[in-house]
Amino acid sequence: MLKKLLKHEWRGLWKIPLLLLGILLIGTLALGFSFALPIWDDDWIGFGFSIIGTLLVYYALVVGVPLGINIYLVVRYYKSMFTDEGYLTHTLPATSHQLLISKSVVMGAWNLISGAAVGISVFIILSMLYVFQIQKEIPLREVFDEFVDLFRILSEEGGFGDLGYFMLCSVIMGLAGVFCNIMKLIGSISLGQMLRKHRILGAIGAYFGFNIIMSVVELIVTIPYMLISNNIDNMGGIFEVDSGLYLINAVLSIAVGLGLYFLSEYLTRRQLELE
Repeated sequence: MLKKLLKHEWRGLWKIPLLLLGILLIGTLALGFSFALPIWDDDWIGFGFSIIGTLLVYYALVVGVPLGINIYLVVRYYKSMFTDEGYLTHTLPATSHQLLISKSVVMGAWNLISGAAVGISVFIILSMLYVFQIQKEIPLREVFDEFVDLFRILSEEGGFGDLGYFMLCSVIMGLAGVFCNIMKLIGSISLGQMLRKHRILGAIGAYFGFNIIMSVVELIVTIPYMLISNNIDNMGGIFEVDSGLYLINAVLSIAVGLGLYFLSEYLTRRQLELE
């Protein structure tokens, strides 16, 4: 049943997120091709405006598209679970665990997809900036040689391993963060629906409350750890990381996510309040 729920959930919501990602792609290409226009020449009177305007538009894209996807996912989750649509959802031959897992997995997948799309967008922008502008001053061969020298230096000084470890820890932290963020959204909606007359305000308040509590817990745990381990005074290279600190943050994110998962499952199973 879980497999069917995942397929149904994916088919039911892919259109809007894909449309938003298409807007991101079109905006990225449009901004990228703008680098070929004379507005980027140093002697153009509006050169400063070009830089500021492009940065603002691109910032709106890379922030607005993932935010729009998250808002859509949250609204759809709320409607399918706690409004009139919820009557149909909860008559399916599926347990509350299966419903929650199917929805959280698909929401998490779209969060990862939107994050990857933003990364690809940044790569495209930088590549087109180089092709249309930077290559006039710096040939591709020189850029390649600079990267070769950088990796050689990192390898000789032992920093290449730190770079790889840094990237691995970043991936682990990112996955834990996505899981925690999805469960904060779901947990906030599940808790907010108990306030029958103020469900949306309750969900928003719960979300900010969860973030504040988690931030306080992170400070309580990480600051003493950093002081005890002398982490502040003994920092190494730019890519040198403290495995203990990364582990603490990842464990906290996973623990909070799991706690909110079981809270949401309990509220859905025992305290369900449909509109």
